[in-house]
Amino acid sequence: METAVKGEEAVLRIKEGNLDLVLLDMEMPVMYGYKAVRLIREWEVETGRKPLPIIALTANALKEERERSLEAGCSYHLTKPIHKERLLEVVAEYVPGTSDEGFSVNSH
Repeated sequence: METAVKGEEAVLRIKEGNLDLVLLDMEMPVMYGYKAVRLIREWEVETGRKPLPIIALTANALKEERERSLEAGCSYHLTKPIHKERLLEVVAEYVPGTSDEGFSVNSH
């Protein structure tokens, strides 16, 4: 598991890592998630990589925010507060071979 506090840091971690899925807060400091996901998608095209599933996380429940996340390149949009069961369902949709039993969610 990788973590990042700022959008720029998230882009760097994704480029350096071998990740299966990204949970991206759309309101990250310095570089919002919207710009970060656009940069990630551009990098994937430039390097011929398969698109990484990116799940947008935001407190904004408006339909426009969901559309904005998807237009930026996110695979899915979840609105906070996010319930563990729903998160696990969405992750299982994007990461083959996973199920509730295969996950552990740690609180820090």
